[in-house]
Amino acid sequence: MSEKKVPFQWTEKVDKEGKEQLKLGILTGGGDCAGLNAFIYTIVVEYQGEVYGIKDGWQGFLTKQIYPLKFSDVENIFHLGGTCLGTSRTKPSLEKIKRTLIEKSIDGLIVIGGNDTLSLLQGLVKLGIKVIGIPKTIDNDVESTDLCLGFQTAVEIGTKAVKDIKTSAKSHNRIIVVEVMGRSHGTLANQIGIGSNTPLVLIPEEPKSLDWILSQVQKMDSGVVIIAEGFKLDGKEIRESKERDAYGNVMLGGVAKVLVNYLKTKTKKEIRSTEITYQLRGAEPIAQDMILAVNFARHTLKLIEKNTWNRKVVMKNGKVRDVNVNGKI
Repeated sequence: MSEKKVPFQWTEKVDKEGKEQLKLGILTGGGDCAGLNAFIYTIVVEYQGEVYGIKDGWQGFLTKQIYPLKFSDVENIFHLGGTCLGTSRTKPSLEKIKRTLIEKSIDGLIVIGGNDTLSLLQGLVKLGIKVIGIPKTIDNDVESTDLCLGFQTAVEIGTKAVKDIKTSAKSHNRIIVVEVMGRSHGTLANQIGIGSNTPLVLIPEEPKSLDWILSQVQKMDSGVVIIAEGFKLDGKEIRESKERDAYGNVMLGGVAKVLVNYLKTKTKKEIRSTEITYQLRGAEPIAQDMILAVNFARHTLKLIEKNTWNRKVVMKNGKVRDVNVNGKI
């Protein structure tokens, strides 16, 4: 049996013009989502130099779990959900990150994350670290981009789930309150509502009183109410626990249950609650997210080829472009 040929990128550290390539580091931080592996795959396979994976997001700088990525590490991940690098909500000191990059001889850093993960980039730039940021979150709320990795898959999966829940609700003459992710932005909930033809969608940006919600539910024989986890019930944020993550965020969750308990005291209708959460993150990416991941990765490689750093790759008005890490053009 003949030995499998490995792409030339693994034996050559120079480009077609003989120019030495920089050693890259790559990490994924915050919540996982669809499209991360497709992005990682494209960077590793198409870059002509060395790429080092940083394990579990920023936490990898504390554990120093940083290792070279080979073709064998990524050859089967393109279509998979989640992230082969692991992820976490960790926030090490900027000096710790800088020292580790120098120790590992990493020349430039690609950071895939949401608002919290990407918030460290400006500080790293001030320390002289070369960075490129990639927006990803199913909330689709990163500044300066119309689309984040993972959002389109989350909408697709969420829409299918709500449609199925509506079928069950109708069969049992029930009203089911469905909680989805969305800390401060209701874009995900809104899009799932449109896709599933669900008129009653409760989002953080549009406060509604409990009396108003009750009046809408009273009009329903059966069906679904979609509620984002960050929606406040009469101004009160519903928290899963009192703990905060490394960025100061509280753990939200349970708003659907609390709303249902209230509605049960005001109406004789049969009302239940359910959550669509982690399946929106961990789902296998749909084609649109894989395409976006490849386009983001190739734009990143073009920036690196031109030695253009300290940029955030975004989708704006249907085109992939880049802005400063602070969000400005």
